[in-house]
Amino acid sequence: MTMQATIFTGLLLLGTSLPSYAQTAPASNAVAQEAKAAPATPPAPLPSSILAPALHEVTTTLNGLNFDRWHRGSIREEASSNVDSILHDINERVPPLFKSADDAPYSISVDIPLSAHVNALYEVLLRVVEASRVVAPAEQITALQQCLEDLAKARRTFEDRMQQTATAQEKELGSLRSSLRAQAAQQPQTVAVPMVLPCGAFVVHHSVRKKRAPAPATKPGAPGSSPTAQQSKPAASSQTQKK
Repeated sequence: MTMQATIFTGLLLLGTSLPSYAQTAPASNAVAQEAKAAPATPPAPLPSSILAPALHEVTTTLNGLNFDRWHRGSIREEASSNVDSILHDINERVPPLFKSADDAPYSISVDIPLSAHVNALYEVLLRVVEASRVVAPAEQITALQQCLEDLAKARRTFEDRMQQTATAQEKELGSLRSSLRAQAAQQPQTVAVPMVLPCGAFVVHHSVRKKRAPAPATKPGAPGSSPTAQQSKPAASSQTQKK
């Protein structure tokens, strides 16, 4: 067969495989459209907008404490140390957590460290408030209790926001999985077309080595074979008779 006939046969085989691709392409486009049409996560306030006002109030209240008016003793010293620790965390450790959470407002993995840190600050502030009820003046006790309540409200609001974000993401994932399953069920099954080699195609023939036939076993009495035990016994008895 000539080269032109070979090229024509190859183009003919390529044309038979194009319909199967044309059937699968619209299905993939439909899946992409379903993914775009999936409901997006509802907008939520940034973590810093929820927690920053309460933490600012805590900072202002703690900076305004006058420990000289507290009764002297170990309770006042422990409360003063806790106040310094809270202020250091708010000024040094909280801002990086705010930035990470604000840059990824719908990421639960960055919200969890911020929530854990705020909960730890709340526990330490609670110790300060309990200490103030024993050795602090009444007006300072009231200010500490108020900032503690505001921080508790902000903490609950932030936890509710995390729960809503997680629920919305689970709904999005479930909707996307359902659409993918529906598209997979509606997608027609493609039949594989057997590949036909064009005429004149080069076929490689592998050489097969033939196994050698086993050598035939030698029969007793044949030339070059050793005498058997029965043939050697009469020779030995004849020699004894001669003696």
